[in-house]
Amino acid sequence: NKAHSGFFWSSIFVGLAWVLYRLLSSEGWILDDEATHYIFSKSVWVNDDQFFNHWTRPGRNFIHCLIAPFGFTATRVFTMILAFIAVWVTVLVGKILRLNGLWLLPLMLIFQSWFPELSYPVLTQTPFMLCWILGIWLALRSQYHMAALCFGYLSLIRHEGILLTAIWGVW
Repeated sequence: NKAHSGFFWSSIFVGLAWVLYRLLSSEGWILDDEATHYIFSKSVWVNDDQFFNHWTRPGRNFIHCLIAPFGFTATRVFTMILAFIAVWVTVLVGKILRLNGLWLLPLMLIFQSWFPELSYPVLTQTPFMLCWILGIWLALRSQYHMAALCFGYLSLIRHEGILLTAIWGVW
């Protein structure tokens, strides 16, 4: 439906503009952890022991260390891009599940109170969200080996991933 397609893309662009505005108008960090996560990711290039730091989580470090040398704002923009890829994959999951009103998914996700606050900071939430929804999407497409890789990787990003990996194993 053409009208729904217009609503869909409008919701994506308005949501992106909203989060980008929040990111660029931020004068600090959401949580104190963000500064430390960023510093650890950036320092991986000069002190490779930090890559495996249990507090900053190696799975998150691996994702953020790729862009961290380009600066704090660049790493935040990169994280925001990851968040919007997660939104896109969520829509793909909705398509597979044949949800009605698919155009509402970006609105319902992006405009929750927590999304703008956690979609750009250099924290564990966005990489975890992306890896989790990617694992679900891959499983729904019967790509079980890649889905297992995503679910196994979750525990390297956040400790909650251990439980989700176990649930995946039981499934």
